[in-house]
Amino acid sequence: MKKTLLATALLASVVSASAAGFVELAVDNGRVTPSSFNNTSQIIRAGKDYAGLNFGVQVKTMVIDTGGLKNDVQLQVGKQFGALRPFVGVGHDNGTNGMVGKDFNYGFVGVTTGTRVGAFNVGGIIKSRVNYEKTSPEQTAIGVSVGYPLNKDFEVRASLGQSFRDIKEKSTGVSLIARF
Repeated sequence: MKKTLLATALLASVVSASAAGFVELAVDNGRVTPSSFNNTSQIIRAGKDYAGLNFGVQVKTMVIDTGGLKNDVQLQVGKQFGALRPFVGVGHDNGTNGMVGKDFNYGFVGVTTGTRVGAFNVGGIIKSRVNYEKTSPEQTAIGVSVGYPLNKDFEVRASLGQSFRDIKEKSTGVSLIARF
C-alpha cells in the first residue's frame, strides 16, 4: 500500500509540473512462463520533460488468473538524442512477477525510438533489468507499438511485447495517451 501511495504522489507531481508531458492509461494481457499464468495488467505511465531530461513513472497492477495481484513501480530518467532516447531507472516488484515469492528492487537500462509513418506513430523499446541481488530474477523486454492520434492532445495505441531470461512473458495491449 505504501508503494502505491508513493507512486500516486510521484505521478501527481509529474503531472502537475509545468513542461511538456503525457499521461498514459493502458491495459495489457499477457502470459508468463515458466509459471504458466495469464494476466491482465492496468498500467499508468506519466512523463515530463524538464531541463533537457525526460522523467517518467510507471505503476503496474497485474491480476493473475490463478489468483493474486502483483504491483510494480518504476521511476526513470532519459535523454533524447535524435530518434533515440536512452534511459535508466529503478523499480520495485512485490515478487509475484519475478516468481521469487518476496519483494525485490532492481535497476534497469533501455532505449526507445519512434517515428511518424503516414498518419501513425510507430515506436519500439528494449529494456533490461540490472539486479542488485543475485536472487532477483532477470528480464529483458522488447516491444513495438503503433499509435493513432485522435487530435493534438490524445492518441490511441496498440502494442506487442515479449520478455526473455528468467521472466518470460508475451503481451498485447491497448492504451490512451493524453499529452499536455
